[in-house]
Amino acid sequence: MGVLDGLPLPGFVLALLSDPFYGPVLGVWFFLELLFWAACVQLRRKLDRINTPPPYPMPKRELMHRVLGLVKDLGDDYPFDRFLSDWFIRAPYEKLTVGSARSFFSWALYAHREEDLSKAESAELDELTVEAVAFAKAQGKPLKEGPKTEGIDHVDFTLRPLESVHRPLLWYAIVALKAKLSGAILLVNGFRRFEYDGLVYWHRDAADAGRPALDLEHPGHGRLPLVVFHGISSGIFLYLPMLLRYCGGRTAMIFEQPHISMALDLAPPSRDAVVAAVEGICRRHRVRRAAFLGHSFGSVPLAWMVDSGSSLVAQLLLLDPVSVMLAVPIVTLNFLYRRPRGLIQWLIYLAAASELGISYTLRRHFWWYQNALWLDKVPKGVPVVFGLAGADEVSPTAFIAKHALNVATRENRGDAFKVLYWEGHSHGQLLITKSHQDQVLEAAFAQEVKYLPALKEAGSVDAAVAKQLMPEVVLSS
Repeated sequence: MGVLDGLPLPGFVLALLSDPFYGPVLGVWFFLELLFWAACVQLRRKLDRINTPPPYPMPKRELMHRVLGLVKDLGDDYPFDRFLSDWFIRAPYEKLTVGSARSFFSWALYAHREEDLSKAESAELDELTVEAVAFAKAQGKPLKEGPKTEGIDHVDFTLRPLESVHRPLLWYAIVALKAKLSGAILLVNGFRRFEYDGLVYWHRDAADAGRPALDLEHPGHGRLPLVVFHGISSGIFLYLPMLLRYCGGRTAMIFEQPHISMALDLAPPSRDAVVAAVEGICRRHRVRRAAFLGHSFGSVPLAWMVDSGSSLVAQLLLLDPVSVMLAVPIVTLNFLYRRPRGLIQWLIYLAAASELGISYTLRRHFWWYQNALWLDKVPKGVPVVFGLAGADEVSPTAFIAKHALNVATRENRGDAFKVLYWEGHSHGQLLITKSHQDQVLEAAFAQEVKYLPALKEAGSVDAAVAKQLMPEVVLSS
């Protein structure tokens, strides 16, 4: 055996290495993995540079007032001391100072460290810090005076070194194979693959989509076209069972998102590029309005579409959304700072958050202020379905539910904001739970009938009739 003699290797491994066929194959594979590891080490060093932040979507004072208003809206469920403590990675509030708050707002409102601000920005930051301190005092949570507390850091992941766990070349080969399999399944089901300005998507026209879910006589078979953005995962594959049901009887466009698909994709598209591409794609396929579905990270492009004021958005389906509460640090802590405990948390960390391409997307191209969905900015003519898991390991779903209902009450939106809340269920469990999927479908159909003009012109259809017209949907109690 030569160099392998004496090594503590299992017998079957020794047998493979000594085999005249498998031995050389394993040797080549090991050599390729070694080269790939070395390439990834060099690549990570290049990716570690700090990126220039995109412009803020609104004046800093307005943004801060929105954030503090959200905290006030949550009341005793999430008081200011817990809010600020969480942004300091759950440091004790009594150890934080006015200087600590100023340092945090420098990152949150300017995407820079204090020492990198211009004189004008520094002066404005002083004013905003005074307002935040006054808010804390009014909430009964005064901050003590003094400079930033040494040894206590706050969230500022866009300015920190890139973190990732190496994946072998075999990992990416398996991910690529799953992508090919997903494509084959979509092709068999009548979808075609297109590219538009760098964005890849799968399209199927309503005429090729089989039996419509609602047999109403108007364009689109009584169903809005559906635009889908998946979340952080290995791609579309995990979503196929749900999406093939949701796309029945309607025009559908399913977007690939390789930068969050564990595929070592290092070219996350910008907000403006995605909005422009979606509008161009809808023009290409003669879609004037659509329902937009986003799961988890897929809710971020939906926030972009809403913020852009696009007239394409007719309905939002927000499933396990991360974009609704980005002004609250819980999503950031759970995905980027938490030490994993339990199976689901370890799966999120090892299978998603720590992959190099995903880590690069989140730590160098994820700007909370650009990705946040402010519910009061959703046009009143656009109904929303929230699908929320009560034991979500990523999103603060109880807070999302409360905030959504508060906004609906204040703005008299009624059931145009439909909250579905599944106690005890995990992030992503919706994807494998047909009863939850059915509840989302029924809620979406009922909103289409009640709120959208195209369906009103075709006649009023209540939920009971809708259920008769789609007998494949069995609602859970």
